[in-house]
Amino acid sequence: MPKLKLPRTLPGPAEPLAPEPPSPPTLLLGRREFLKGLGVVLAALAAPVTGARRAYAAARGRFFTGHEFATLSALCDRVIPPDRDPGARALGAAHYIERLLTAFDHRVPLVFAGGPFSNRNPFPDNDNGTPSRRRPKDAFRHFIPLTRVQKIRWRAELFGSAKVPGADFNDALLGPLTGLRTI
Repeated sequence: MPKLKLPRTLPGPAEPLAPEPPSPPTLLLGRREFLKGLGVVLAALAAPVTGARRAYAAARGRFFTGHEFATLSALCDRVIPPDRDPGARALGAAHYIERLLTAFDHRVPLVFAGGPFSNRNPFPDNDNGTPSRRRPKDAFRHFIPLTRVQKIRWRAELFGSAKVPGADFNDALLGPLTGLRTI
């Protein structure tokens, strides 16, 4: 087998050789690795958008984003579909659910409304029994403030017992209460 002979260089004056600039790293990906990486990048890009939508909804005083609210309305209409009577969407079931989930975002929690009249039915005319032009004061427009114990219970119901101080007294026996917002 022939041997390869290289020419010898003689040691010359001490001249430092300039280092070669590092070459950029070469990245070779197969098809699967590329698709996995693309999926990670798209998920990372979608997370801030979802957070921005959630922040925009919260700034408007809402719990659900527009897409989530439309889905909730459609689900409510599946539970109580419209026929000759209005369905759950027309009755405002999704608005009621969202209002309940954001009850503590207001100064007075919007849980218990006052009463006993809703301003829908007018007083009867005492002479002939027909409806009069007088209506009762709309007492359901004003909400009743909750007691301290009611606040703890409703906060635990909405946020979960782990997130509300003083609401974890049953957790050892029943397990932690998962909040409706989480669900």
